[in-house]
Amino acid sequence: MNFYKVLKRISCLLLAVGLFASCEKDEETNFTLTGDVKITFLNKAQLSTTFHPEIYVVGEYRSPLKGLQIDEKGVSTVEDLNYGNYMLVYYIPGADQANSYYKAFQIKAGEVTELTIQ
Repeated sequence: MNFYKVLKRISCLLLAVGLFASCEKDEETNFTLTGDVKITFLNKAQLSTTFHPEIYVVGEYRSPLKGLQIDEKGVSTVEDLNYGNYMLVYYIPGADQANSYYKAFQIKAGEVTELTIQ
């Protein structure tokens, strides 16, 4: 009986040592749930100067998630968006009002989504 108790304790000790030996402290996991979007407006001059493009989470249109700042080349980059579905709303002036246009896109974790708007 005494032999089985010693064997059981040694087995548990070896199991614990084996588990801890397989874990390295230097391991680094690069696990991310966010992604980026790069939006290029090919005809930036055509955009409304009154209403700026905005990004909404699909299904939640009460307030925009992000307003976009567009550089002189017509490019805007938004970083660290959670993965999921989004809607870009942009405006082009018409005869008497700004017409709104929509572009849906999806953010994938760890990736850059690129949109090109004509």
